Amino acid sequence: MSQFPTSPPLSGPHALQDYQMQLMLLEQQSKKRQMLARQAADQPAVSPPAALQPYNPAPVPLVPAVPGVPPPGMRAPQPPTAGRPPPPPPFVRPAAAPSPVPDTHYTISEDEVGRGQASNLSAIKAKPDLPGVPAPVNYGPAPTPPIQHFGYGAPQDYSFSCQSQPPNQAVLVQRQQMQQQQQFQKQLQLQQLRQAQQAQQVQKAQQTLQSQQLQAAQMHAAQQALAQTQAQARAQPQQYTPQMVPPGLILASSSSATPGIPVAHGYDDADTSSPLVPDGLQSMLEYIRSLESQLGIEKAVLDLGGPPPINVQVFHCLGGADDSMTSYYLAEPEWNIRDEEIMLKGSFPVHDPDGYIQKKRNIAFAVYKHYTVDHQRSRVEEAMKANEPLPDPDPVTMSFSLISREMVEAAKAFIDLHPGFRSEFPEVNVDAGTKISSPFIWWYHHRGSHKIQDLPLRQAELMTTLRNWIEENYGAVYNKTEEQFSAGRVSSKSIEYLIRPEHVLVVKDDDSLPLGYVATSRPQLVGCQERDPHDHGKPKYQWTFAVRARRYRYDGELYRRDEVLNLKFETEIEDGEVGIVDLDVVPLRYAGEQMKERLERRGQTFWKCRTKRLVSCDRSSRSKDKVHAGQRFMIDFETYAKLHPGNPYVLSSTRAPRHMFQGGSTETDPKLPSDGSEPKAPEIYLFPTRLPGFDLRRKKWVDLEVDQIRDVAWNDQAFHNLVADEDMKELVLALVTNQLAAESATDLIDNKGNGLIMLLHGSPGTGKTFTAESVAEIAKKPLYSVTCGDIGTEPEDVEKYLASVFHLGKIWDCVVLLDEAEVFLEQRTLQDLKRNALVSVFLRALEYYEGILILTTNRVGSFDEAFKSRIQLALRYERLREDQRKQIWQNFLNRLRNLGEDENIDFENVMQHLDELASYPMNGREIRNSITTGRQLAKFMKEKMVHSHLKRAIGVAEKFDKYLAEVREADVEESGGRGVDGRYSDDFFARQEQLR
Repeated sequence: MSQFPTSPPLSGPHALQDYQMQLMLLEQQSKKRQMLARQAADQPAVSPPAALQPYNPAPVPLVPAVPGVPPPGMRAPQPPTAGRPPPPPPFVRPAAAPSPVPDTHYTISEDEVGRGQASNLSAIKAKPDLPGVPAPVNYGPAPTPPIQHFGYGAPQDYSFSCQSQPPNQAVLVQRQQMQQQQQFQKQLQLQQLRQAQQAQQVQKAQQTLQSQQLQAAQMHAAQQALAQTQAQARAQPQQYTPQMVPPGLILASSSSATPGIPVAHGYDDADTSSPLVPDGLQSMLEYIRSLESQLGIEKAVLDLGGPPPINVQVFHCLGGADDSMTSYYLAEPEWNIRDEEIMLKGSFPVHDPDGYIQKKRNIAFAVYKHYTVDHQRSRVEEAMKANEPLPDPDPVTMSFSLISREMVEAAKAFIDLHPGFRSEFPEVNVDAGTKISSPFIWWYHHRGSHKIQDLPLRQAELMTTLRNWIEENYGAVYNKTEEQFSAGRVSSKSIEYLIRPEHVLVVKDDDSLPLGYVATSRPQLVGCQERDPHDHGKPKYQWTFAVRARRYRYDGELYRRDEVLNLKFETEIEDGEVGIVDLDVVPLRYAGEQMKERLERRGQTFWKCRTKRLVSCDRSSRSKDKVHAGQRFMIDFETYAKLHPGNPYVLSSTRAPRHMFQGGSTETDPKLPSDGSEPKAPEIYLFPTRLPGFDLRRKKWVDLEVDQIRDVAWNDQAFHNLVADEDMKELVLALVTNQLAAESATDLIDNKGNGLIMLLHGSPGTGKTFTAESVAEIAKKPLYSVTCGDIGTEPEDVEKYLASVFHLGKIWDCVVLLDEAEVFLEQRTLQDLKRNALVSVFLRALEYYEGILILTTNRVGSFDEAFKSRIQLALRYERLREDQRKQIWQNFLNRLRNLGEDENIDFENVMQHLDELASYPMNGREIRNSITTGRQLAKFMKEKMVHSHLKRAIGVAEKFDKYLAEVREADVEESGGRGVDGRYSDDFFARQEQLR
């Protein structure tokens, strides 16, 4: 109960008069209410609906109160607040019964009592009459308006007594202000009442509109069926007899029904005993007119100024896949069993769905549910055999089309909030009238999006309606699919949700190497092969899906290749599950983080190798030619294509046949950065698995796995470990690292004498070859080593081979090492013209070579003098001194220590005998061989290698040296030149033969 506002307590000579005036006003109010009650009683009685009960309050007598004593049932007044005079005691009125009319606040005054009652009634009468909404009826006097307390102090709900005092001017002004405030409050409450009633009416109209539209359409179809049946009955009355119609059912003869007209239709409001006679038709027509009259609700809702309702039209479709063979109905189909033949029967046909939609108003989108008998044939047959109720027909597919302009705009606005939507789902066309088919995978991938909230209010309402319909019909399918994926499983029904365009896929090639692809389509079913029932060794269902995808190929340039990937798996049941990682095509997100890193590292490596690059291989290749770890390879596809024009790599570079490949593959331009920067995901995952590379040790082109390619780890320490004269080492390093450019060459003839040719000669094992290898390491240049066995002995072959070697050495900036070059440098004679031709070819090739060439030999005495002028620097390597041999021993042992051979070698023991080991007259190669032999001997004996093992290996090798010296001494006169051990050395014999 609300309270009227009270003024502060009055004081002075006019206080009693003001109280008396208020008492008079209350008495007048009571008289007017009694009068209204008598007028209501004189009106004809009207039976109110059940929803509104009549309200007849008893007359409200004024109860005078004893000062300070509350009336019965009232609580005592609260003590006044300190510092303020106590408020005047208010009147007390018995509590009124609840009113069906919302509370409206009134003011206690003589003028406002009557007007408040009239306004209370007009709040109902002022509303527009809506179909289906009963008009307001006066069932008695209005309830007592509540009282609102606006003064200070606690509310007082009991009456008071006072003595008469004359009023004053302040009281009158205060009353006027109070009346104005109460009038404003009353108007505000009236406005709220109207808004609440309007909202209630709009909601009720929207809830009933769709069902009424369907009922009207159904009744219209029933009217046509009934009229046709009656016409036939009049034409042949002997075949028709009046038949009692069960409650809610109108029957028509199946033999006389025309195609497209239902056999039976049910309604709750049909006459319970009406035969097929004009009286029954008249009853049906009256019901149809009553439904049509209620369709005005929609217009009434629009007249109220609110937004139009969101309506969805549902069509149930029977027939073939072609729209021209499809029949449309408004009601769900039913099973029709005739002679064990299973059929679907539709009700309330619509011959022109588009025209039907155009006649309707405010259809946001239309839904098409397609039914087939084969979809549920097995379930229906099982139910028939078990004598159980038939299952409800389920649509095999669904589709919808957007109808209203605002629905189309809302869908387009939603799509615009997802930038990649149109490229990923080009088949989703939201133009008006275009059908979008289930299972709405596009929504599955965006169902977690909250972008609907970013739309304007009306568009958000429309999209929410569409979302709710999709989730209602396919939400369970989506949830089951997510559960399977979370468990790492997939089935034939959920696989189309697994892969989407722009997903990165991993496929194994013929050598089980993973290939990266980017899907350009979703999986499409190619076929399902069922196992022979008698073959119990294979799964029952063998599924094949096709996915279009793209990757990169390389022929000197990267280009995109589109392919069709076959995805096959087998299941025991039709909807059986398999592991996602067991598929032939696995999404990268399920392949693991290591696979992702592998593909990314491959892409980064391949991107670097697009141009000329020296690389090393990490481990053995899968090609027929085994590639050992640590080998150097030159990647240069342009040179490879020139040298091997018939290779498959090169054949693919002719762009003419690119329009057709096996499996219908096509080639298009890649999506790669044009500025040369490294590609980002997903392009970085799509590079090939192999590249052709030139093996610098074996001098042949091989296929390299990109995953095994590594950057070259240059050994800068090798040159520092070279045991040679420091001045000579510095000179060699300066010449190799600072070769003069051809433009600044000294020779007067262009392209002549621009190369760097060095000759390293001396005894075997003194470091000639190691010098060339170590200087290439410190200069960070490829080492191209060539021997006479590689070149050949025929002048024509030698010329061609040297030309190719020198060409590669120049374009790759190599250090070309011609080891044991005395075969081509030997002195020419008049007796051997073939050798003379070979030397001439070699001399001419050296003259015009512009790269770095290092020649090594230990038979410099047989050189042709023409070579002397072509050699820029000749360095002689003397026999190793004892301190040099000691340094070599230390270098080998330190390397083994760095390799972690402490468990196999006792380095402390060996180092203690280092001086003894250095005393043996051995060259560097012999020292290396002795250490290798000692390690093998210790391993055989299952011991750590110590000094004794090395000494034993040296002793065995020394026996062979002594035997060889004895053989040579048999043909040599006794003379000087014997070594410290009394025997002739190799240098003695070489000098005797004028070799060095």
